[in-house]
Amino acid sequence: MPTKVSLDLTPIAGNPAPFRASDFRLHGSPTLSERHWLLRHTYGREILLAKLREVRPDVRVHRFRTTPEDEHWLDSAIDYMDLRDWPEPQTLRERVRASLLLLRYVACLAGGYGLPDWRAAYSTKPLLML
Repeated sequence: MPTKVSLDLTPIAGNPAPFRASDFRLHGSPTLSERHWLLRHTYGREILLAKLREVRPDVRVHRFRTTPEDEHWLDSAIDYMDLRDWPEPQTLRERVRASLLLLRYVACLAGGYGLPDWRAAYSTKPLLML
């Protein structure tokens, strides 16, 4: 089985390269603007920390102090919770609804309840009734 190291990634004459180094997120180092928006949101960090503590209690991630080493663990929690496809809210209404939904996530994780779907932030129903 070939690994990334043994693959020949040089472009074939006339064809673009099938892979770029940025295609491999494991080895990439996202800049501040490329990070997922949940890592920049207060409640987003809170749910990622809570889920990471639940899934990986052996990993020590500081709650109030952020270090570049912690970003890798929090980014893996986004994948574990299947929130990678959640687009960043753009309008004020989307931001408020996303913040309320993230607050519900925090309450559900603290109480041990099931998590609501992130698509509920874009529905037309009142958010507190979901």
